[in-house]
Amino acid sequence: MGGHVELSAAELAKLVGYRKYLNTVTDHGRKNIVLSVFAGWGLFGYTMYKMSQSRKKNKPIEYKTDNKVKKAH
Repeated sequence: MGGHVELSAAELAKLVGYRKYLNTVTDHGRKNIVLSVFAGWGLFGYTMYKMSQSRKKNKPIEYKTDNKVKKAH
């Protein structure tokens, strides 16, 4: 994939804030980007799972009495 780039100490010192931890220059920064993407996918999957559970929970219940179908609210 990408080539390995050697940065001088002065250039590494210029990386501040989130750029220090999330960058494509250092191996540590690349690893953090991959982990944050996986965490985002996990959070998205968990959110979709919980949303589908709440839809099932809020569905009206139908029950039969005397050959008529009634909906419980």
